[in-house]
Amino acid sequence: MEKWTIELCESINGTCYAEKDLLGELAIKDRLVLERLTKTRIKFTSYDIEHLKKTGKLEKIEDALYKLKFALGNTHIRYLGFFDWAASPPIFYVLLAFRKKSLKIPPQYIAIAKERYKDYRKK
Repeated sequence: MEKWTIELCESINGTCYAEKDLLGELAIKDRLVLERLTKTRIKFTSYDIEHLKKTGKLEKIEDALYKLKFALGNTHIRYLGFFDWAASPPIFYVLLAFRKKSLKIPPQYIAIAKERYKDYRKK
């Protein structure tokens, strides 16, 4: 049973932010990562949110923005998004997805996620 869900946000014209972002970063041979990511994403929703926080897989970045961390072998994927706590079960909306390349989140990714969050709240 799912304790929470993960939804990939779309732009007004229907483009999926996370898939577009991530596809742009992955080489052709890495495209299988998306299939593994989908399976891992489903698995994560069976864990309690507090458990993911304690294990470091889910971290609050600032205000309403969270980071969800996935390790797929040698590939590390990060989701930036926000929770709709009023939904039952709670929904984590993914605003940005990227392949981890450094220890810190690049500031431009945080800026993009914040802008997309503002756009989403306008809907």
